Amino acid sequence: MKSYLYSKKVPLLLAILSFVLVAPVFAAQIELLPPELQGEISGPADLVNRVYLYALGMVATLAVVMVVYGGIKYVASAGSASAQSDARDIIKNAIWGVLLLGGAYLILNTINPRLVDLGANEPSLDVIPTATSTTPSDTGGGSANTIRALLQANGIGAKPECSPGESVGCARLEGVQPQVINEIINLKRSCDAFGCSVFITAGTEDGHAAGQCSHSSGFKVDLRLDGALNDYIKDHFASIGTRSDGSPQWQNLSSGAVYALESDHWDVKVGC
Repeated sequence: MKSYLYSKKVPLLLAILSFVLVAPVFAAQIELLPPELQGEISGPADLVNRVYLYALGMVATLAVVMVVYGGIKYVASAGSASAQSDARDIIKNAIWGVLLLGGAYLILNTINPRLVDLGANEPSLDVIPTATSTTPSDTGGGSANTIRALLQANGIGAKPECSPGESVGCARLEGVQPQVINEIINLKRSCDAFGCSVFITAGTEDGHAAGQCSHSSGFKVDLRLDGALNDYIKDHFASIGTRSDGSPQWQNLSSGAVYALESDHWDVKVGC
């Protein structure tokens, strides 16, 4: 009898585990996500996260239903040992399903914490809309408070905002173009798994060279050098030679952003 019950459990447990771990891959291919998971997906990690959260809710709901059903069946089967044994098996299998989902959490969290971020899809500050044109805009960028809130929400640091006339030890983010902020946020999201630290050291404050595609126009920011970030940029972006001042450059081919490695920072130009 035990062998029979074991043979019944194994296929069920394997089916649950296979669904939890493999469903995101198939969902990415056949695009059969339920309506609540549809919408803008920032990348593979976001897709797996959404499918995992959906599976978490579904399995948790089914587990509660099956535990209740098993409990009712157990009580209603008083006097029948075989029926009560079946009821206990239903409850055990439901609990095993929840435990397997927890095991999947540990596996995915080890690979990349963003895959199972339970707060990933909660309403929050997100990337500001990118300008449709890649040429200098007359509209300027956003306010410093809005930009800093977006950066903080995405784990990006920055020097304190500059006071009027101040340009040393601070970073003025007022007027930085939306596409620049988007680029920096997407950079952080993409290189999170590599342990990158993204920190803005300069924006639109005084003291930079003037020009149409300059810091003062909001089309550039500077990033602090970081070992993991440096490696990510060099490994994932295309080398495009050196700038006129001798700084080596890499380009993010998907966005057109150019990263120039200066002596003590990355000079990032976007949309100009």
